Amino acid sequence: MPYTSQPTKNIGDPITYLDFNAVNINTDDHETRIGALELTQSSIEVFNGYLSNATSFTTLTGFELWQAPFNFTLTSAVVGIFLKGSLTGTLQVDVKKSPDRDPANFVTVFTTKPSILYSGAANYDDSTNAVFDVGQKDIVTGEWLRFDLTQVPTAGTISKLTFVLFGEL
Repeated sequence: MPYTSQPTKNIGDPITYLDFNAVNINTDDHETRIGALELTQSSIEVFNGYLSNATSFTTLTGFELWQAPFNFTLTSAVVGIFLKGSLTGTLQVDVKKSPDRDPANFVTVFTTKPSILYSGAANYDDSTNAVFDVGQKDIVTGEWLRFDLTQVPTAGTISKLTFVLFGEL
């Protein structure tokens, strides 16, 4: 129900049931709209990366380095492939965080890294197995995230892949 404006009251005019009820309906409508908005914004895309021509790597440390522009808590991570081709083995991506760019300070945010096993994959498949380390999933403004390919499939080359992080503000 949309907001309804109320007629002006003069000092000393009685507040009737109808006046009180109209204010109550407006308040209920306001709270319902806020709740609906909060549900739609519970998880947002905080990073969307794309890697093309990952042709001859066995691993690739730091294929992307990104500094967080705001605080968020990681909720989901997905690695995606395009054409499967004749590839075999596993594609696995790790995300590590650090307060600076010093390689010695990066620690993984996962207990189970997102991966795709090519023997069971289809074209345009996405991973579903990422599990975050509870102590590492909170990211603060200015922290660095480094994206690493930790396992790469064999018997061909990866033409391209995507990597998406979702979080709550």
